[in-house]
Amino acid sequence: MQNHVDVQKPRMPINTMLNGSSAQTDSTQKWPKNVGILAIDMYFPNAFVDQKDLEKFNGVGEGKYTIGLGQHQMAFCNDREDINSICLTVTKSLMDKHSIDPKSIGFLMIGTETIIDKSKSVKTVLMDLFEKSGNHDIEGIHATNACYGGTDSLFRAWDWIESSSWDGRYAIVVAADIAVYASGPARPTGGCAAIAMLVGPDAAIVFDRKVRSTYMSNVYDFYKPDMSSEYPTVDGPLSNQCYLQALDKCFKLYFEKANKLTKGTSLDTFDAIVFHAPYCKLVQKSIARLQLLNYLQMRSTYMSNVYDFYKPDMSSEYPTVDGPLSNQCYLQALDKCFKLYFEKANKLTKGTSLDTFDAIVFHAPYCKLVQKSIARLQLLNYLQMRSTYMSNVYDFYKPDMSSEYPTVDGPLSNQCYLQALDKCFKLYFEKANKLTKGTSLDTFDAIVFHAPYCKLVQKSIARLQLLNYLQSSDNQNNDSRQEDVLRLQCLWVRTLPSFLTG
Repeated sequence: MQNHVDVQKPRMPINTMLNGSSAQTDSTQKWPKNVGILAIDMYFPNAFVDQKDLEKFNGVGEGKYTIGLGQHQMAFCNDREDINSICLTVTKSLMDKHSIDPKSIGFLMIGTETIIDKSKSVKTVLMDLFEKSGNHDIEGIHATNACYGGTDSLFRAWDWIESSSWDGRYAIVVAADIAVYASGPARPTGGCAAIAMLVGPDAAIVFDRKVRSTYMSNVYDFYKPDMSSEYPTVDGPLSNQCYLQALDKCFKLYFEKANKLTKGTSLDTFDAIVFHAPYCKLVQKSIARLQLLNYLQMRSTYMSNVYDFYKPDMSSEYPTVDGPLSNQCYLQALDKCFKLYFEKANKLTKGTSLDTFDAIVFHAPYCKLVQKSIARLQLLNYLQMRSTYMSNVYDFYKPDMSSEYPTVDGPLSNQCYLQALDKCFKLYFEKANKLTKGTSLDTFDAIVFHAPYCKLVQKSIARLQLLNYLQSSDNQNNDSRQEDVLRLQCLWVRTLPSFLTG
């Protein structure tokens, strides 16, 4: 099998602007706009091993590789290909498919741990693709750092384009490996592939330039100390542990940084996540782990030292229980956790309330306590949104202890009722909209009023409609709003005299 280069008919160029002229900058921005990946190409060898066949060959149980590791096929190359040839193939294919002028490239970096020379880099071999154009002014190197080299190469290309050294040209990043292992449990996680990415401004896949988190430590879980062998030394359990530890640390660091810039950033903000995949099952577990980490950063815990349930007698299997105290502790913990949870949750996602949940799971000492707890949560949810208005007014009072009749100032009492209605309406919706944006009078199925007399309740319902309209009309055209308000106020004034006298 001969080494082949996939050359296709040139297509329309992605960006025809060359050296220096493609810099998308203005007087207020020091970096180009929307830097990211403009194009991607991939290369896989034709040959592969079916993992079911590898299970039989290695004499392991059926499904050990396909189910246990989530692996199905493993690509490999023969003696006609090496790391240099597959990088040449994928880079040439990228440039041909997208009609990229070799002179428009100012940065080229390769991330791979597969080496066939301890000094000469793969990058220098790829310079053959630019020889004919005479372009030797291309920055970048060959990065070797186990599986991280490709990711870091992408970061370095990004940094170059956003640096003072950028001259307006594109960057190409190549990530490639021929991963082979000695016979044993690690061999099914091998493979061979190469990917080339064109990086520049005005990209389809844009990098978030504000936030990046990295975790690195010195651990001997995967290394290649034997210069005479292509096989690595691998500690599988330790490697898995390091992967998950790095995932935890990067998750924590990323969201600490992200939430300083944009409050409410969480795992739900993302449409998709790209993982380094030693084997597919580890990626599946990592997705589940991220869900756990996302939950843990929002959870609330309350604990105190109380002797409501304990087992001091080692000779007995029965506990000492103070039932009333235990119930009191349960409800106290419920109150505290409710408050702590929603304080945290609303820092991440404004509008989180009890209505956000489809179901709640309780520890159930007995079912009646759970029923009471559900009712208590409804009360707590209401209390965090309720509004109260109170003032010192002599509209209704009983100063004469010898008489059962009150002293009443009817017009003043009506005025106080409506004033309290206005204030409570305003306070309530200010609180409610901090928790759930868009809360308005239309959210309610019914409203319960204190009813001094029925006509006052009818008038109050009309008044709430007016208040609701005034609150929601901020975005309307000012002229039409003033006209509508005047019309509504005239209607209200016509009803007011009979209302106050009757």
